[in-house]
Amino acid sequence: MVDQTSPSLNRLTANLGKAEALRAEIAGIFQASGWSDKSLIPLRESPGSLGRTNPAVCSEAVNTPAQSTGAKPAKGTHRRQLASTGRAAKSKVPRISPQPVSVSPGLMSRYNRKELYNKVWRLPMRILAKEFGISDVALAKTCKKLHVPVPGRGYWAKKAANQPIGPRPPLPRVQVG
Repeated sequence: MVDQTSPSLNRLTANLGKAEALRAEIAGIFQASGWSDKSLIPLRESPGSLGRTNPAVCSEAVNTPAQSTGAKPAKGTHRRQLASTGRAAKSKVPRISPQPVSVSPGLMSRYNRKELYNKVWRLPMRILAKEFGISDVALAKTCKKLHVPVPGRGYWAKKAANQPIGPRPPLPRVQVG
């Protein structure tokens, strides 16, 4: 049994009453400024979820005046709010231009692009760089100058965990000079 005369229980009850009054006051301010009351996190959630946000509330779009007019969102706007507003995410698919890009003749004489492309997708940069006798950063820069696509972050971890990985991008055409 819990002792109802416990000072800590009395403080907790008083603080909950103050928090409820403060929440009602803040909700009134938000409603007066045009914000939706659904954007507020409910004070009392299910037991055991103390300190956690309610995902159902956070995932809903917040109707701010700045977002409805197309203006830049206010500083401090959370990524969840921006994601729920319908903005399209940047595509990570590399764009392949129909015209060949130019590469310096010096690099083309030192490296075989097709061989480098196949090796970069077969071995991690750290291991492959030792084979060439250079650092992994130097190898990555060389691949960038030669327009050789390389695996992104997490590629080797996904491959090691037998998770699905995206298709390998094709080797773009280049012209020397």
